[in-house]
Amino acid sequence: MPPAQRRRNAFRYTRKAVSFATWLLWIGFIALAIGGYAAWEGHRTLSWPRASAEIIASDVSVVDETRPTQPGAGQPPTSPETAPRAIVAYRYSVDGVAFEGTRLEPWTLGLPSQSIARELAETPLAPGTTVEIAYNPRDARIAYLKPGPSHTALSLAIVGAILFAMGLVMGKITRRA
Repeated sequence: MPPAQRRRNAFRYTRKAVSFATWLLWIGFIALAIGGYAAWEGHRTLSWPRASAEIIASDVSVVDETRPTQPGAGQPPTSPETAPRAIVAYRYSVDGVAFEGTRLEPWTLGLPSQSIARELAETPLAPGTTVEIAYNPRDARIAYLKPGPSHTALSLAIVGAILFAMGLVMGKITRRA
């Protein structure tokens, strides 16, 4: 292969690698930013005041979901998976005003928290049980059964950090080539 052809092929490879590294950087940065912000906001709930709450209703169910699998993986075309889902309602009062809440964790980003559901499945909360919740001092209608950063936010921040780091490393390697 002539040297000019080798240079053109190397340039095409480098351009594609730089483009891929840039995409990894951006996707990682966005995931890290959203997950980091959600984790920080969740961390702030640890300093919120606490109140005693009574469990009104508690339903931890295991939902069977059927998801398609890869064909030819030695499994039937679908495989069942179980996913626990938790719904907990509680009643609490702040300064003599009664409130009801259903939030389990802060900043779950709309995704169901399976880790909290598994934890509640192991130690179910019966109606009438007294638990401690954290409520927002500015708006007591906002309360959480498990204050602190949610597992969803932490996972998103970790995945974002890994993708961002991979993009940085790949960019450095590409620049040296």
